[in-house]
Amino acid sequence: MEQLIGLTLAVSLALSSAGAWLTHVVVCFREEMWGFLLAGALIIPLGVLHGFAVWFG
Repeated sequence: MEQLIGLTLAVSLALSSAGAWLTHVVVCFREEMWGFLLAGALIIPLGVLHGFAVWFG
């Protein structure tokens, strides 16, 4: 049972991080923030953090 919970948390974290990074890409394209788009593409955690920030305002 503990393995199932751990797997569920890991998959949830991976999917939410991928979604946050995709949000970063879409927002940067829409707002024409080319430098930030490049930075978030090269430094993935920066893009993920920005995506979460967009989600939670």
